[in-house]
Amino acid sequence: LCSYKDMLKGGRDQTKTEEALAELKKTIQLFALAEEATLAREKIKECEDRLAEHLFGIGDYYYRAKSYKSAIVRLNEILLKYPLFPNMDKVYFGLGDSFFLWGKHPESVPYFTKLVTDYGTSKYGLKAQKRLKEIEAAKAKAPAAPAPAPVKK
Repeated sequence: LCSYKDMLKGGRDQTKTEEALAELKKTIQLFALAEEATLAREKIKECEDRLAEHLFGIGDYYYRAKSYKSAIVRLNEILLKYPLFPNMDKVYFGLGDSFFLWGKHPESVPYFTKLVTDYGTSKYGLKAQKRLKEIEAAKAKAPAAPAPAPVKK
């Protein structure tokens, strides 16, 4: 709990948060049925949310700086490490839009689709619907691929 009490806000150094998370997990392993384990589980959720928010801040910075590859790395880390992050709609949109703005439209489609199906009424779900329409319109405007040249024998 000492490290937990010394945790800093999301945009700051998260060393104490990582220390607290490790110690809280040890508490659960050693004392799974004790009352302290219940408290530790609650604190773990708070630590994980803070670490995910920190990663999101970094990813969002790279997104706004138009460094889309770096944004994708940070945001993807949230998907892998913190799947219960409460602002996952922002993460999916950041990933999808980073791929979209990077010019990799096919890679953005799964993230936008996930947003529309799971978070359709959120503001990010509505933005994702617009992006999907833009992708479809771009596909429709694209010229058909030329037929392969005949092979001469």
